[in-house]
Amino acid sequence: MKILHIIQRYPPAIGGAETWCQRVCRYFSNHGHDVAVLTLNVFNEEEFWTEPPVNDCMLRFGSCEYDGAVKVIRCKRTKIPRALFAVFKAIDSIFNVYLFGPHSVEMFLRMPGEISRADIVHLHTIPYPHNILGLLIGKCLRKRVVLTPHFHIGNRQFESSFNFWLMKQCDAVFAVTQREKEYLVSRGISREKVTVAYNAVDPAEFCPSGLESFRRDVYAKYGIDERARVVVFIGRKIEYKGVEILIDAVRALRSRLPVVLFLIGPDFAWFQKFYAGLPPEEKEYIIDFGIVPHATKVNLLHMSDILVLPSQFEAFGIVFLEAWVCGVPVIGARTEVSGEVLDNAGLAFAHGNSRDLSAAIERLLTDDELRAKLADSGRRKVNEKFCIEAVGKQINSTLTALVDKDAVLKRRIREFAFTRAAMDKIARGSLHINWFVTWHCNYHCQYCWEEVGKRFYRMSHQTWVPAKEWAGAFNRLKPRSIEMTGGEPTLYPHWMDFINMLDPGIIVTITTNLGPTFDEAMFVKRMKPLAQGGSIAKMALSFHPTQADFDEFLGKARCLKDMGFDLQINYVLHPAQMWRVQEYQDKFRCYGIEMHIEPFVAPSEAEGGTPVFLTEKEMEWTRMWVSSSASPKNEDRLGKQQFMPGTLNNADEDMKKSWGVDRRPVLCDAGRMILTVDYNGDAYTCVSGLTRSRIFGLNALPHYAPIGNILQKKFSLYRHPFVCWEAFRCCGCDYDHVHGAWRYPDIPVDEWVKIPE
Repeated sequence: MKILHIIQRYPPAIGGAETWCQRVCRYFSNHGHDVAVLTLNVFNEEEFWTEPPVNDCMLRFGSCEYDGAVKVIRCKRTKIPRALFAVFKAIDSIFNVYLFGPHSVEMFLRMPGEISRADIVHLHTIPYPHNILGLLIGKCLRKRVVLTPHFHIGNRQFESSFNFWLMKQCDAVFAVTQREKEYLVSRGISREKVTVAYNAVDPAEFCPSGLESFRRDVYAKYGIDERARVVVFIGRKIEYKGVEILIDAVRALRSRLPVVLFLIGPDFAWFQKFYAGLPPEEKEYIIDFGIVPHATKVNLLHMSDILVLPSQFEAFGIVFLEAWVCGVPVIGARTEVSGEVLDNAGLAFAHGNSRDLSAAIERLLTDDELRAKLADSGRRKVNEKFCIEAVGKQINSTLTALVDKDAVLKRRIREFAFTRAAMDKIARGSLHINWFVTWHCNYHCQYCWEEVGKRFYRMSHQTWVPAKEWAGAFNRLKPRSIEMTGGEPTLYPHWMDFINMLDPGIIVTITTNLGPTFDEAMFVKRMKPLAQGGSIAKMALSFHPTQADFDEFLGKARCLKDMGFDLQINYVLHPAQMWRVQEYQDKFRCYGIEMHIEPFVAPSEAEGGTPVFLTEKEMEWTRMWVSSSASPKNEDRLGKQQFMPGTLNNADEDMKKSWGVDRRPVLCDAGRMILTVDYNGDAYTCVSGLTRSRIFGLNALPHYAPIGNILQKKFSLYRHPFVCWEAFRCCGCDYDHVHGAWRYPDIPVDEWVKIPE
C-alpha cells in the first residue's frame, strides 16, 4: 500500500499525536509499505501562529527528508493576516468551526498531487484545518480516507458538531482508547467505522546511556541531595496540563520528604511567566529542563522515582508508557481515559486537588513494595497491550480491508508501464545470485567451515577482476538480486565501484564482518539504502566476539543504522561464545538492531572438521535460542547430539527416515532461479554445488560441476530443471529460494543414487 499521512507536525517535534504518527509510519515502512508524511516545517507549537525570534528557533528543517524509509515532506507555515483571524473568530463563535490554523498554502497546494499517488490518506488531529481539505481532496480523487482525531473529551474545540460530521465522512476512524471509541459512537459515529489503536512505545528506544555519570553531573549541576526522591513531569507546559497543581503538591511535601521535581517539555508563555515568579529557593527543587534530546529524556526518566501527569484533558497520555518501559511507576488525574490506560498499574487523584495529589505522591514514595509492583504491572501492560507490533497489526487489518487490491495492482502496472527501468526490472524475473567475492578473510574463527577447510577455500593468491568486468557480466544476466559474500567481500578493493556500476533495479545484499577493510565513512558517502533510491537492500553483519571488539563493531553498526540501512546481526552459538548471546542481543536491541542466532554446525570430516559433541546444557541452550529463528534445514539438526553430517547408515531400509528428512531426488530450478558464482566467475547451480565441487573435485556428482563462467559473454543459464540427488543437503542460502518449486520425478526407490556421507 501507498499511505500518505497528513499531520500538523512530525518528530523531532514533541507531542503525543506526533509520536503516535511516527511509530505507525515506521511500522508500516518496516513491513514493506510505501509511506510518506505531509507536514509543516515547525518544531515548537507556538510557531503555528507566530514567527519566533531567530535565537528561539529550536530546529529548522529541510523541505524533504527521510525518517528511515519514511519520506517526510515539510511545508512552510503561512502567516495569516490579522483581518482574516477576525473572520475565523466570528465563524468559531457562531458555528464552533475551528479555522485558526496552522495554515500552509504550500501544503494545501501539494495535497492533490500527493493524495493522487496514495492508496490511503491518513489524517491526524482535529480540529486542525488540514483535515478538512485533506478529506475533500481525498473524496474527490476517490481515495480511502481515515482519521485519527486524538480526541480530547470535554474540550470545546474538539466537541464541535462539525468535527463529528467530518469523522462520519471518513472511511475509518482510529481511537486511541476504548473510552474514546465509545464516546465517538455515542456521538453518532458508526461503531463499525471506529477501531481502537492504542498508543505504543518501542522499548529499544528507552535504553539509558552512561546513566551513572549522567546522574552525577545532573546532581552536581543543580545541587541535588543524594537522598532526594525525584518526581518527573513530561509534556507541554500549558494550563490544562496541571503543572501548577503538581508544583503545589510537591511544595506541600517538602516539609516531610526531600522531593525534587523535574519538568521536561516545551514552555509556553503562561508557564514562563509562572515559573519566573517562583522564589529562588523553590527553583532549587523545581527544575525546568525545557526541551531535551530523547537520550537525555530517557536518562532523566531512569533517574526518577515517579512520573506524574496531572492533565485535565488527554487523548491517551503516552508518557505513561514511556515511564513504564523505564521501570517508573505513574500517577494520573482521575479521568475516564486515564483510568482505562492506568488500569491497576498506577495511582489516580482527583483532578485539580493538590492535596489529593500530594497524598498519592507521598504514598508511592514511602512504599517501596507498591512502587515496584506498579512499575512491574506497567511494564507488562506495555509488552502485552501497548507494543507497536500489536497496534500496527490492528491498523493494518483495517486499512487492508479498505483497499481495493485489484485497483492498486492496476495502478501500479500503469506506473510501471511509463518507466523503461521498471519494465527492465519486470523482465529480470526472479533470478537471485550468490557471489563468493573472495574466499579470503581477515578473521580466523574456529567454527568457520572455510577456515577449517582452508586447503579447499583459502587460495594463497587471488587475482582481482576489474569492477567493470564483473558489473558487465552481472548486468547481462539481469538478476533481481545479488548477495555479496565470502570470505570477507570487502577485501575486494573495488567492491563499491562494482555496486555503483550495476544497472538500475538490481538490488544488493552484503554479508560482512565490519572488519578493518570496511570503511563506514566512505560507505555511507558512496552508498544509499534501497529505501532512499540506492541499491543496498540489506546488510547481514557477522559479529564474532573472539575476533572483533564489540564497541568498535557496534559503532559501525549504529552509523549504518542511523543512515537508514536495513541491518541484521548474525551470531553463531559456538561453545566459546554461546553464553554471552543474551548480553549482546540486549545491547543491539537498545539501538533497534535485531540479532539472528545461528546454531553451531561443525564442518564435515570431508572438509577437515572433527565431530563436536555438545553437553546437555549446551544443547538445551542452543535449542532455546535457535528454534525461533532457524531455517528448516537447521531445525532438522536441533535434535541431534552431533551438529554435523556424521556417520549415517546408508543401508537403512527406509532412506527417507535415515536423518529425519526426505531423501527423494527432486527436479530443481537451481541454475535458473538461483546461481552461485565463484571468485573467478565460475557459475554453479547452488552453494552446495560449489562447496562439494571444491571438496570432491572430479568425484563430485555431475550436477555439482560448473555450468560455465559468467565473465564469458556466451554464458547462459539452465533452461530446464535438473535432477538433484542431494536435496536433503540443500544449503539454507538456496533452500529458501528453490524448495517451493521442487517437483519429484517418477524414479523407483531401487534406482536412487546411494549417497555417501
